Order: sequence, then C-alpha cells, then structure tokens
Amino acid sequence: MLRIITVVFTVYLTIASSASGQGPQLEFQSVTSAAGKFTAVMPGKPKEHTEEINSPIGKLELHKLWVEVSKDLVFIIVYCDYPAEAVRNEPQTVLKGARDGLLVGKRKLIEDKELTLGKDKIAGRALVIEVGTLHYRARHFLAGRRLYQVVIVGSKDAVTSPNANKYFDSFEITK
Repeated sequence: MLRIITVVFTVYLTIASSASGQGPQLEFQSVTSAAGKFTAVMPGKPKEHTEEINSPIGKLELHKLWVEVSKDLVFIIVYCDYPAEAVRNEPQTVLKGARDGLLVGKRKLIEDKELTLGKDKIAGRALVIEVGTLHYRARHFLAGRRLYQVVIVGSKDAVTSPNANKYFDSFEITK
C-alpha cells in the first residue's frame, strides 16, 4: 500500500513541476464520476487516466482525473479499490498508512488531522506536505474498500487559497 501512495505522489510532482504564485482566476465546473462514485468541482474539464500497478497487496487499478491549470498548479482526484484484506484495520489506521507512504525522502509533513465527510461520516485525513517549493495539500477518504485522494499540488499560496478550499469542500461521495 505504501508503494501505491508513493507512486501517486510522484505522479503529482511530475505534473506540477515548479511553484510560484496562485496562477490565473479559475472557473470551476461540476465533475461527476459514475464509476468513481463522486462529484466535485474542478477548474476545467479533467483529463482521465487509469493504470494498473503492482503493489505489496496485489495488482491495483488507479483511476486519476486531473486539471493542470498551469505548470505550478494541478488539481487531482485519484481513487482505487483495495482488496478486502488490506482494509481490515480501523479506517484511520489505513489512512495513516497512506500518509506515511508519502513521507519518503525529503518530504516534510506540515499538517495532518482527522476529518469526516458527509452525513455518513466517512473517515478522512487532511494533509499538507512540503517538498522543496511545492506543496501537496490533500484530503484522503476511505469509503469501504475505496481510497479517494483529493489533491492540489502547487505553491503554498495556491494550495491554501479560497479556490483550493472551494475544490476540497465540493467533494462528495455518491452511491
């Protein structure tokens, strides 16, 4: 599981190469994924990609949707389904494992707190990780076997902006 999170984080860093400033004014649009069972707003039509990866818990299919606003600002939603045996622990334990998988190398954890999503109180974590000039701000949620990662990678100002808050607050898991 740690390898999965590290692979996803590396993809984020590849997409968002260097950070400076908040970028252009953003126009958000609704995004609904029937397959992913979520809705959110994103600053444009997302690109989509699915890849199969090998992990310590077996082969997993990562589904990624992203909007690259600029070279220094990317909005990303990733989801994947874990095998049942991988989510036997309490949800916060699984989410902490996902967090720990991101903290390799010279990555510095700036913020980490528990949260819940929606009326079903789906377990989640809010994270901010610093990697050089880049900041990775995310909310991770574990709904049954599905891990959702709602992410912004960019400058500190961009990932803490009102636009970032709008994006994070819009995410909902559907049935």
